[in-house]
Amino acid sequence: MTTAAILRVPQFSIRFLPVWRRNLLVWKKLAIASILGNIADPLLYMLALGYGIGSLIGDVGGMSYIAFIGTGYDPDRAALLVQVASRYDLKVWGPGWERWREKLSWSGRSVEGRDFAAVCSSSQITLGINPSRAQGGVSYTSDRTWMVMLAGGFYLAQRTPGVAAMLNENEHCGFYDDPTSCVEQCGRYLGAPAEREEIRIRGERFVRAHHTYDQRVPNILEDRPFTNPLAAA
Repeated sequence: MTTAAILRVPQFSIRFLPVWRRNLLVWKKLAIASILGNIADPLLYMLALGYGIGSLIGDVGGMSYIAFIGTGYDPDRAALLVQVASRYDLKVWGPGWERWREKLSWSGRSVEGRDFAAVCSSSQITLGINPSRAQGGVSYTSDRTWMVMLAGGFYLAQRTPGVAAMLNENEHCGFYDDPTSCVEQCGRYLGAPAEREEIRIRGERFVRAHHTYDQRVPNILEDRPFTNPLAAA
């Protein structure tokens, strides 16, 4: 076959009509299901994500959002949260807050695992409040400190000598000393989103490098002494 024959425009023929009619019938048969599938699939994901994540973080509505995760057994803890909630948009997760439900935006349930991480990473600030029984303790730290920071949350911790020796203020997290300074620090960090994000990133990297179970297991199983990375630096 010559090159001219290969490149020649094919002759018109009505034999294309049966093929076209068959394709039209197939398309009409599958069109509704295909169109609905293409539309319904993303809508389903949007609906699921909207209701699922929305139930966790609430309606922020453009306001600054602060989270606290913990049990409502301590009146002093509740009083601090009520004071913060009087100034800022605060959401509380955990059991036992029935007594303060009128003054706090309480979710009515606990959060664990991925839900815990979603709350921490979606809030501007995650508060840490020491229990009253820890007052006077010089080495008190909570495992929730590391959990919040590993989950991607900016952690505003109640200062104790123990946690202040393991984390640097304004480098890894923020600190407050009493209810008044807690409210002040919330305002300060909410008003400085760029600084807050830098601290959050540095804090997560530091904790991931030095304060996970991967680092603690040798201390427990092999009886290795713990070396504070800040003291060793």
